[in-house]
Amino acid sequence: MHRSLVAAILTLALGAGATPAFAEDGVTATPSRDCFNANNVSSFRYVDERTVDVRAGVNRWFRLSLFSNARELDFDFQIALITRGSNFICTGDRFAGDIVGVDPFRSSIGHRWRYQITGVALAPDHPKYVKPAGEATDAPQV
Repeated sequence: MHRSLVAAILTLALGAGATPAFAEDGVTATPSRDCFNANNVSSFRYVDERTVDVRAGVNRWFRLSLFSNARELDFDFQIALITRGSNFICTGDRFAGDIVGVDPFRSSIGHRWRYQITGVALAPDHPKYVKPAGEATDAPQV
């Protein structure tokens, strides 16, 4: 009985200290979620009026869903991600933060737009992206 109690305490103690490992590019993965550090975003692209893809690390693209129409971001040259709580944003997060778009040519101090992030997913360019069932493939059907 004493040995099983000691084994249970050791198991709990070892499990409590376990944390996910972070890669050098600031990206971490858990079995169900991929995360990136908002400070490591190096570029972005406008997908549609409520969707923006951001690049974090070398070849990791994440798709951000936005609450409001972001068509101005199509012409912006700079963005910033403002997070809530932690600098890490993970797939499946809702209300993870905001995107601030800055257009330096609109005025002498720059014109800014702010958009709330309502969802995070892997973008099709991400190495771990899996096409949803029923989505068309690039291969011709024979």
